Amino acid sequence: MALPSPTEICWAMRSAPLEQSFRPVLRAAVESKWPETRKFAAALLGDDSLAPEMTEVAIERTVKYLAGHSPLGVEETGVVFFRFYQKEVRRRRAASTKYSLRGTASELASAVSASPLSTVEHRLDLETTLRFTRPDLRVALLLRYGSNESWSVVAEKTGTTKDAIRKSCQRELNRIRKRLRADLSRGATQREQ
Repeated sequence: MALPSPTEICWAMRSAPLEQSFRPVLRAAVESKWPETRKFAAALLGDDSLAPEMTEVAIERTVKYLAGHSPLGVEETGVVFFRFYQKEVRRRRAASTKYSLRGTASELASAVSASPLSTVEHRLDLETTLRFTRPDLRVALLLRYGSNESWSVVAEKTGTTKDAIRKSCQRELNRIRKRLRADLSRGATQREQ
């Protein structure tokens, strides 16, 4: 199924209280950014099938922005539009990566109860996952996610600020995710051969 063109998506502008002079500028900006929006969605979400829907959201937000500011050119409007588009893509990506637990607490307890052998396996998995992580970040990650300590306690024990350790841990988790994805894809390729 072919995706709608940016002109078809620009219907969101019709109901907005905009001056007539803004409409052609916004339409030209959306059309100029359309290939970039599709690439951005495909890169972050895996495909560009939601690009039209996210474009509509970005158009609506751009319309609200333009209503409160002085007239902009096509290029500046494109920058504003694409900024709103990127935020929407990232919001949807974050929403799709959240975990959901299904079942009851008793089912979870029985699934988590581990034999000594699985405890050893978990420890080995953890060591393998964190082998490239700096020691200070390893401690911070284990305090936060292993012991469920608050960010302020983690910051106090590592001797940094709460925001700094949170950002460092987030960057390290992103690096770990990338490594795990690369390992999974490498393993799948080897199994296919």
